Amino acid sequence: MAPPRRNRQPAPTAHAAIYLRVSSEEQKKTGLGIGDQRLRCIEELARRGYADHVEYIDEGISGTKSIEKREGLRHLLEDVQAGKVAIMATLDTSRIARGVSLIKAVADVLITHGVIFVSIKESYIDTSTAVGAMLFHNKIAIDQFESDITSERTRAALAERGRLHSYKAGRLPLGYQREPGQERITVDDHAAALVRMVFAARGHGMTMAAIADQMNTADCPAPRGRQWYASTIKTIIDNAPRYRGLVEHWPAIL
Repeated sequence: MAPPRRNRQPAPTAHAAIYLRVSSEEQKKTGLGIGDQRLRCIEELARRGYADHVEYIDEGISGTKSIEKREGLRHLLEDVQAGKVAIMATLDTSRIARGVSLIKAVADVLITHGVIFVSIKESYIDTSTAVGAMLFHNKIAIDQFESDITSERTRAALAERGRLHSYKAGRLPLGYQREPGQERITVDDHAAALVRMVFAARGHGMTMAAIADQMNTADCPAPRGRQWYASTIKTIIDNAPRYRGLVEHWPAIL
């Protein structure tokens, strides 16, 4: 994987940056984790001759969140693009993101603007050296490869499930259940009674909205504990072939 071209260098007065992130609400409230990250990054920057730094922090933010939803990371990249950052240190690449595509997006911005990237735990990642830059790119490429392989295996497994059981993934239609660890679909008797009520009302010519109102008035438990809506009723009606036992592996309810 070829590195992006470096088309800009940081200004002579550019500062050192530290990116810190914690994800859990407990860490957000207590500060657990931030202190250790900060200390280790400061020690590394001091070793490199940087006495001062600017911190960019995302507290209580998941590493899966996009850049737009992470104020600290967004601000850091804005400063990088403005030529204000010379070097950026973080505890490890998982602080930046849990996904390969986001790590690569951030790395591209850093490298394009000539910013040195240093990972404390992954000490081999140091883009101030040719070897460190190569290893960083190799890591991203390998992580992407592993992610692609996992996706391929997941798609293959879901396709096989669909072939064998006429079901791939997601929630089962109301009235059906599947025991944990088992593929066979069985009837949920209590929920199946609700399905029969819906089809009986539809058979009497009631609109989907009227059926939803009736189910709410009768205090019938809606799927996932919500209210009944016309869209809920439509989803049930649309699954009529399964409910009538016309789809292989799906037992009849009607």
